[in-house]
Amino acid sequence: MSSTGGQDFVVAVKGAVGSEQEWKQALAAEASGKATDPGTQAEERLRARGRTLGEKVQEILLGLGDQYRLLAVIWEGFRARWLVRIQSPRGVSEIPIPAEVADGVVESEGMDDTERLKNLVLFGAGRQDLIFKRNA
Repeated sequence: MSSTGGQDFVVAVKGAVGSEQEWKQALAAEASGKATDPGTQAEERLRARGRTLGEKVQEILLGLGDQYRLLAVIWEGFRARWLVRIQSPRGVSEIPIPAEVADGVVESEGMDDTERLKNLVLFGAGRQDLIFKRNA
C-alpha cells in the first residue's frame, strides 16, 4: 500500500498490478536493459486518479459546510472500487465509489457520473434530503 498526503486528505492505493499496456511497456523496457515496474506505474496512475476524485468529492462536501471534510481516498484493487472516507457530524463514514463512476468523473467529467458521485457522497454523508428525486 502506498499513500501520499495532500491538500487535506490522503490517497492510498492497495492492489495496483498494472494494466496490460503497462506490462507490455515493462517487458519492452526490460528487453532493452531498462527495468521498470508495472506495479509502480499503475500505483502512480491510480494515485493521480485518486487525487482528482478527491478534489471532486471535496467540492461536493464544501457545499455542505465546515462540518464535512474528506479524510482519505483509497483504491481497493481487489474490489475494483474507490473508498472515500469522510468526517461528518455523524462521525467517520466510508463511501464505496464504483470504478466506472470514478472513471467517468475523472476522465470525461460526464454529467451522469458526476451526479451519481454527488448522490453517493450525499447519501454517505447522511444528507439524503439533498438528493434530487426523479419522478418515475
